[in-house]
Amino acid sequence: MKTPYTPSLVSGKRPAHHPNPSPASARVSDRRTVAAAQQEIQRMVSASQRVTQLASIQRMANQTPAPRPQVIHRSPDFRVQRVINIHHQEYQQNAGRASKVEAQISGQTYGLNHNRPTVDPAGWDMLRQAYVMDSQQNIGMRLHLWNGRMGGPGNQQWNLTPCLTDINTAMAQEEVRAQQAVNRGETVNIKTDVSYGHSHDHNHASFYYPSHISFNWDTIDANGDVGDVKMGENGTWESDCPLPDAQDDDFQDNGSQTDETIDADDERY
Repeated sequence: MKTPYTPSLVSGKRPAHHPNPSPASARVSDRRTVAAAQQEIQRMVSASQRVTQLASIQRMANQTPAPRPQVIHRSPDFRVQRVINIHHQEYQQNAGRASKVEAQISGQTYGLNHNRPTVDPAGWDMLRQAYVMDSQQNIGMRLHLWNGRMGGPGNQQWNLTPCLTDINTAMAQEEVRAQQAVNRGETVNIKTDVSYGHSHDHNHASFYYPSHISFNWDTIDANGDVGDVKMGENGTWESDCPLPDAQDDDFQDNGSQTDETIDADDERY
C-alpha cells in the first residue's frame, strides 16, 4: 500500500497551489492586528488626555486676572488734591444783587482758577451797554464775595458782583492772607458785605453796580476763640466803588485779555 504524497514543510514554504494560510496562522495574524489596534487606541486616548489637560490649564490661565500695573493718582499740576471743608455758610441778596456772604472754612485752598465765574451778576448786560473802563489795566469783571480758592462758588449770582480790576486786585491782597491762614491749618471765618447806593432805579445800570465793598476774616482755635490780631490771624479790607466812566463802548467781559491783568493769587475772574 502506498503512502499518500504530502508536501514538505521543512523549508517553511507553502506549495504554490495552496492559496490560503492555515487556520492557526490566520489566528496569529489576527492577534497581531488586534494588538496593534489596541496600541493605537491607547496612544490616541493618551493624546486626548494631554490635550484636555492643556486645555484646562489654558482656561485657568485665561481666567486668572493679569497683575494690575501700579497707578499713581496725581492732580493735573502734580500736587496733592486740595479740599476745602465748609463748616458754615450763609448769604443775602438785595433785589437780586449779591449783598452779603459769610462762611467758616478749613482745609487746603484750591488751585489757581478754581470756581471761576460761569454766570453773570444781576444787571450785567445793562452794565455792559452803559459803561466802559478807562484803560486796559482797569477792566470790568465779576468779583467773588467769597473767594473761589476758598470754596466760594462761581455759578451762583449771590456770590458775584460787578467791579473794576483795581478794586478786585486790592481785595485780593487781603484774601491771600486769609488763604495762607487756611493752608496753615487754621479754621477761618470770612465775611463780605456789598452796598449799592448809586441809584434806586432798577431800570438804570448803576442800580446794579456796588458803591462799597468790605471784606473781613479771622481765625478761631479749638475753643472757638478768635485768633490774635498781633499774630496776623485776622484782617479787614474795604473800599468805595465809583462808577465806571459812561461811554459808547461796551462794558467788557472777563475774557483772556482781562486775565493777564489779575493778580495770580486771586480767583475772582
